[in-house]
Amino acid sequence: RDLHLSLRRQRQMCIRDSYIAGFDIIQVIGNRVRPQERRMVRGIAQSLIGMEILEETQSTVTLHSVVNLQDFPAQQTIHRIFDITAAMLADAVAAFLNQDEELARDVVERDGDVDRLVLLVARQFSLLLRDLVTEAEVGLSRLEFLYQHTVADQLERVADHGVKISRAALETPAPLSPGVRDRVRELAQESGDVLARAVRAVEARDLGLANRVLARKEDRQRLLELAQLSAADQPENAYAISIVMDSLLRSREYGFNIAEIALDAAVASPEHRGG
Repeated sequence: RDLHLSLRRQRQMCIRDSYIAGFDIIQVIGNRVRPQERRMVRGIAQSLIGMEILEETQSTVTLHSVVNLQDFPAQQTIHRIFDITAAMLADAVAAFLNQDEELARDVVERDGDVDRLVLLVARQFSLLLRDLVTEAEVGLSRLEFLYQHTVADQLERVADHGVKISRAALETPAPLSPGVRDRVRELAQESGDVLARAVRAVEARDLGLANRVLARKEDRQRLLELAQLSAADQPENAYAISIVMDSLLRSREYGFNIAEIALDAAVASPEHRGG
């Protein structure tokens, strides 16, 4: 599975899309590959798990995938994505509450770790769909892997909101009032708990837990009012507060999406069908 790309048409997403599509060797070609172009290709390779520079000439840079997919079981990868994402969200909130610029920037940097793992899951799923690896090799059926891939996408969006909260922390002009701090903490606790329980429901294929998570949707209006009240409470920080509360509400919604996936996965499981 080789792919040759013209440098004149080359864009960062072309290499990443080719990686996801399952190509083992990607060769970037140009009349002359300039130093800044080589640095760009190296940077992309570093953002892709298992992709390394195999060979460089004046007119080509060849990337080679050395990853063994069996070393990265999807369930373990998803759990790792959740661990990073949950920590990012918690630290982003802490950075916002404490106006901690160093912690905020650290959260932003961690987003790349999530992206690398999500791209790996996407690559595995693409290989599976195209029969380039077998269900036995990845340890999941195509349907089961679809659920895992969808969970990874939802968690990636939560990580993106962790970045948004961190950037809001860098743009908060005044100290937060005690009331705002309490409301942010309450919503952050709720969102984090929904996400954690939803992921647990997926991992355990637990119908009961997934339904209990989804039952918490009824609190949405109360939490929305909490968010609106917080922004109105401090006009000087209203923009940053609105971003943070909106990101926490959206992260909670992604948790509900994951709980829905847990329901589908549990119902589709052989244990449930056999019952």
